[in-house]
Amino acid sequence: MFHNLYFFARKASLNREGFHRHYLEKHPVAGGKGISYIKRYIQNHRIPELGGDCVYDAVSEFWSDILVSKKMSGQEAGTADRLIDENNFMDPGLKERFIANDDVIVAGTQRSGMVQGIFQLKRKSGMMLEDFHHYWRQTHAPIVGALPGLRFYQQCLCVDDAYDYAEPRLDGVEEIWFDDVASARKALNSVEFVRSVRPDLENFTSLRSCLFAEARLLMWPGKSKRQVFEEIAARVADGWIRPEA
Repeated sequence: MFHNLYFFARKASLNREGFHRHYLEKHPVAGGKGISYIKRYIQNHRIPELGGDCVYDAVSEFWSDILVSKKMSGQEAGTADRLIDENNFMDPGLKERFIANDDVIVAGTQRSGMVQGIFQLKRKSGMMLEDFHHYWRQTHAPIVGALPGLRFYQQCLCVDDAYDYAEPRLDGVEEIWFDDVASARKALNSVEFVRSVRPDLENFTSLRSCLFAEARLLMWPGKSKRQVFEEIAARVADGWIRPEA
C-alpha cells in the first residue's frame, strides 16, 4: 500500500486546545462520507514538551491501494468538504504532502495513545539515492532498533514516481513508536539515542527535522466505528492541558 503523510501547522487564531480538538473531533466527519481509497488512517497530535525542530503541529497518515494524486483526491465524494474544513484549523502556508512505501523494521505494537517520533530526512548532498537507502536500512536501522522501549519502527521511502518530476524535498520519513510520554522521554535521553542515533543521522542526511506526537488510530484493521468514536469522545473529554511550547 502507498503511505500518504500530510504535515501541517495550526491556524494562528487557534490555541493548541482548539486546534487539536477540531482536528480530532470535527475534521474526520467533515463531509459525512468515508473516502473509498483510504484503508487506514492515523492522526498524530504534537507533544511540544518532547521537543523536536519540525515546524508542524500535526501529521495525518493514510494508506491507499492506489497512488493518489491531488486531482483524484479532489474528485472523491466528501473530500471537498474536508478540504474546506482545513481552513478552519490549519495554517494555509504550512502544509506538506509526502507519499512513501513502507519498510517495517520492528513490527510491534501500534495503538491509540502511543507516542510516535516522526523524522523528516533528506540525503546528504552528492549522495546517490541508492546509497542513502542502503545506509539507512543496513547501518542506521540496527542503531535505532536498539533504543530502549521501542515498540514499532518503520522507514518510509519516497515513492519512485516523485523523482520523475523534480528532486523532492524529502527522501524519507522515519517513524519510531513508544508506549507513552515517559517511555519516549526515557529513550530520547538514553545513551543509545544521544550517542548513537542522533550523531548517525549526520552521516547520511543533510536535512533532519522531527516532531513527537500522540497517535490516534481512527481507521484500523479490526477496529469498529463505535470504538473509534468512543476513543475520540474520551480523548476530547480529557482535553489538551499540556502547556504551550
